[in-house]
Amino acid sequence: MAEWLFPNGLSLREVIRSIVDIGVIAFFVYELMVLAKGTRGWYIIQGLIIFFIALYICNFLGLETLSWVLDRFVMLLPVALVILFYPELRSLLEEIGKFGFWTGRHRLFGKKGAHLAAIDEIVQAVKNLVGKRIGALIVIENQTRVDDYIYQSIPIDAELSPHLIESIFYPGNPLHDGAILIRGNRIVAASCILPLSNKEELGTNLHTRHRAGLGLSELTDAVVIIVSEETGTASLAHGGNIQQDVSEQRLREILSHIFLGETKDVGKNKA
Repeated sequence: MAEWLFPNGLSLREVIRSIVDIGVIAFFVYELMVLAKGTRGWYIIQGLIIFFIALYICNFLGLETLSWVLDRFVMLLPVALVILFYPELRSLLEEIGKFGFWTGRHRLFGKKGAHLAAIDEIVQAVKNLVGKRIGALIVIENQTRVDDYIYQSIPIDAELSPHLIESIFYPGNPLHDGAILIRGNRIVAASCILPLSNKEELGTNLHTRHRAGLGLSELTDAVVIIVSEETGTASLAHGGNIQQDVSEQRLREILSHIFLGETKDVGKNKA
């Protein structure tokens, strides 16, 4: 039986094979970009785009010396890309290994009931810390793994609860310095040292703890809650912005918007 051919001579089987081949590559490139978005890897992608545009312009204008230099960099790109995108590639392989693509990995806590329970426990813990004026730094991981942006930490791996959060930050506890890291419905680490923000326009009332929370939010999509023992208020850093004096209701609305996708108005007070 003769196989049906396209006008360009390709068979239907070859066309399907090409579509699948390109589709799989496009899928993994897209997932890598999603993981890189909001991190330093995203800026690397932008830099690579500018690099290839510059290479094309040099070849178009006939700038032979500059083209030769850029061509040498192209030869090193395969190895360089593995090194530059190591955190994102590792996260991508982890998600594949746990079938994260097929189970709604873009939501932090899993099912909606678990979402609400985790948010309730975090909000309750913050309320108690604010009421007792206990300083705290709480990192809630979103899509991007933050391990590579934390300088040091002490593993905890305990079930999330308001009492545990309060006990960690209670003055005198050896673990109260630094931040805790929440992943899903578990506290995975404490005494985490975060990168500080270099923003010069921050107010004088924002100290090291606030700069640390804002710094991590500039590099990842994590949500960082900062409780000040000086003012007895909570602040929230996300996406490189910080909101100060966040009420209990406001905190719940923002977390529900970010992790549950609820569309209730959560406008930002930028700093």
